[in-house]
Amino acid sequence: MANLIERASLFARALALQAGIGKEGGARALRLLECPVTEKRSNCAPEEIERAVNRALRAGSLFGGLNTCFSRAAVRCRLMRREGLEARMILGLRKEGGALDGHAWVVWPGGPGNAPDPANFHGVEIHPPPDKFPGWTPYQNSGQ
Repeated sequence: MANLIERASLFARALALQAGIGKEGGARALRLLECPVTEKRSNCAPEEIERAVNRALRAGSLFGGLNTCFSRAAVRCRLMRREGLEARMILGLRKEGGALDGHAWVVWPGGPGNAPDPANFHGVEIHPPPDKFPGWTPYQNSGQ
């Protein structure tokens, strides 16, 4: 379990990443993910990182920061990779009728089993791209 200083540091880093995404949009968010997995920095569990990101982005949205599934997933994935987890952000797109719909989420080895099923989407992208950053890759055997 992370201590108070580690949780405060995660919160601050999440806010800083949110601010950067807000200034440059989706392209910036995807560039954030182009990083290798580093050695574990703290005792933060993935669930603590998720909670810190959710709280930070909610707070940041009060001051105009983006708080969407895309921004949350990008920040979560970046922080998890910097905390030594083989996290990947998944972008799923589907078109139903005339509307385009999408969702972004984060997966990691041993992660929660409640992630959306990629089969429910017409297109799925994995970030950072496994060809640029080898390592654990989700959905390797699912045909996605």
